[in-house]
Amino acid sequence: MRIRNILIIVILLLIVLGITLHRGQYRGREIEIRAAMDIGSGTTNMKIGQVDVEHQKILNILFEQRVPLPFQKSLELSKDGNFDPAIREEGIQALQRLKKIATDDYRVKKVAAVATAAFRQANNGEEYAKEIHAKTGIDIRILPHAEEGYIAYLGAVAETSLDPNKVIVWDIGGGSFQLTTMNDQGELYVEKGSKASVSFKNYIIENIQGKDINVIHSPNPMTEDEMDEAIAYAEKFANTMDPFIQQKIKRHDTEILGVGNLFYYGIRPLVGDKTVVSRSDLRDAVMKLANKSDKELGDDPFADVKISNGLLVLGFMNALDINHVTLVNINNADGALVYPQFWSSSN
Repeated sequence: MRIRNILIIVILLLIVLGITLHRGQYRGREIEIRAAMDIGSGTTNMKIGQVDVEHQKILNILFEQRVPLPFQKSLELSKDGNFDPAIREEGIQALQRLKKIATDDYRVKKVAAVATAAFRQANNGEEYAKEIHAKTGIDIRILPHAEEGYIAYLGAVAETSLDPNKVIVWDIGGGSFQLTTMNDQGELYVEKGSKASVSFKNYIIENIQGKDINVIHSPNPMTEDEMDEAIAYAEKFANTMDPFIQQKIKRHDTEILGVGNLFYYGIRPLVGDKTVVSRSDLRDAVMKLANKSDKELGDDPFADVKISNGLLVLGFMNALDINHVTLVNINNADGALVYPQFWSSSN
């Protein structure tokens, strides 16, 4: 009986602690449970986390899930530059399922969502964002390109203990990339471009293999010569980066952080789940995939970009003389969790 009473007391204490956390007071800090979505060009992520409101720090990720939603691929095949009805309906259903988890299982009151390159590029991106809000209640902010870099940087800084002035946050999505850092005046600088996962894959298919992307949707299998040509093209593009970024990369105390799905769920498995990826390790790993078809690459919804993503990153590392990249499980959802504009009382 005594043991049973002790167990009951422990359970009650845990319940009280959970309620306290949910209401926001724990160890003198204001804690809030928030949900945020990163509606990327190829993958949508949702994270639910406990956030220290005063210091805008993520204390704990309670839940995370990613869902393949190929907005960029759909847009690249579009005849009129619009999201077609099929991808729009697929997206709405997926977002409804994710929101239900947040509201029913974690009792969050608001879900913040950000959308990126595909929504910026689509002629009906704004219209579709409004449709999503009307059908799901999710408010979506379509991020300007520079702000996408800021969000990724904010998320990385919020979840690491590194000096914010000594990091470069590198994010490659389906339709755009960003290298974000602080300049010498303490201002945020974003190097941005459109040479990203889907566009690079399509370049390989069209310009290296001479095929029609409306018919052929994967460059695999690739020969070693084709892979070397793809790396050379990525190197050529990377050499156009701003000299400031190139010089900061060369500083001995600069840490390059690879964030987003391409790095954490694409590059990391290629190199045996290492979180610090050297240039030589990446080259060895990706070249071993020469002459392999999508089917031979395994049951992977992103098999069509598995090799090309590795080649893209390797080309940038070669050109910018990046010896290693530290991979962090961060995406725009992390940044959205602590982005003040989403959580002010006026919103």
